[in-house]
Amino acid sequence: TTEIYTLSLHDALPILEEAESVYRRALDQLESTARPGDPNIGRTYYGLAELLRRSGRMHEAEHVYRQALERWEGTARPGDPNIGRIYSGLAQLLRKSGRVHEAEDEYRRALDRLESTARPGDPHIGRIYTSLAELLQESDRMWEAEQVYRRALGKLEKTARPGDRTLLGIYSAFAEFLLRLDRTEEAKQMAQRATKMKAH
Repeated sequence: TTEIYTLSLHDALPILEEAESVYRRALDQLESTARPGDPNIGRTYYGLAELLRRSGRMHEAEHVYRQALERWEGTARPGDPNIGRIYSGLAQLLRKSGRVHEAEDEYRRALDRLESTARPGDPHIGRIYTSLAELLQESDRMWEAEQVYRRALGKLEKTARPGDRTLLGIYSAFAEFLLRLDRTEEAKQMAQRATKMKAH
């Protein structure tokens, strides 16, 4: 199995290198010709960072994420989903690298930015809420994790559309959290809210 994996990786390297080259050329062109805040710039930064991350080049991926936030995020249009993707990608990278406090900071910055600008049903803000709550649980900060879930409900329930998957995901994650704390009745109530929402 190891030999097959090594062979496959070896065969894939030229493709990855070409993809990286395409992303970098695209960024050079977009940054010199596109209008400030063009969503294609954010999309290209995200694609390049993810390519580097999946190739195991974590330091380079982090640099690209931060470069995107420094050069593009400030001019991005409100509601651009690439903002959430970039913040979430950077925070996940930091979290997996064991840099928990830095990851928490990025999740919180993302929420500060997205809570007022994200479009209803944007899946990235839901992912950031749940990821931050999970990170806090891993640090045994249960009260803070619960406040994140409640903050999510307070924000998302105001704008949710019938069957909103982002809100349904929060209901499900919060119910599981409550079950882990043996708060069975509250967990049932949360599950009932999800069922009621699905029915509409």
